[in-house]
Amino acid sequence: MEPERWQQISRICQEAQDTPAPQRAAFIRDACAGDASLRREVESLLAYEGAAVQFLEHPPAGADRMPPDAPDAVAAIPMGTRFGSYEVVARLGAFGMGEVYRAHDSKLGRDVAI
Repeated sequence: MEPERWQQISRICQEAQDTPAPQRAAFIRDACAGDASLRREVESLLAYEGAAVQFLEHPPAGADRMPPDAPDAVAAIPMGTRFGSYEVVARLGAFGMGEVYRAHDSKLGRDVAI
C-alpha cells in the first residue's frame, strides 16, 4: 500500500472515530467519495475498534495467575511505571516467557496492551 493511501485511510478512520455513531456511516460515505476500495478499508479497520477495548476490559480467565512451572524470579512491573507515553495501569497476565499489561497511551488517549 502506498504511504499516501495509508495516510488517507488513517485520517478518515480517525475522523470517523470522532464522529458520533449515528452520523458515522454518512461521514464515511462522504469522506470516501465513491471510492469503494477506500470505504472497505476504512470500515474494515473500524470494525476492530471495539475489539481491543473489550479484550483489555475483560482479560481471559486465569490471566492473573502465573503458570505452575513459572520461576519465582519473574518480577511484575509496578503499576504507574511509565514507558514513554505509556503508563502501566494493570497486569493482564503472564504466559510462557512474557507478561502482558494494560497501559494508557497518553498521546492517543486510549488503553493498549504491552
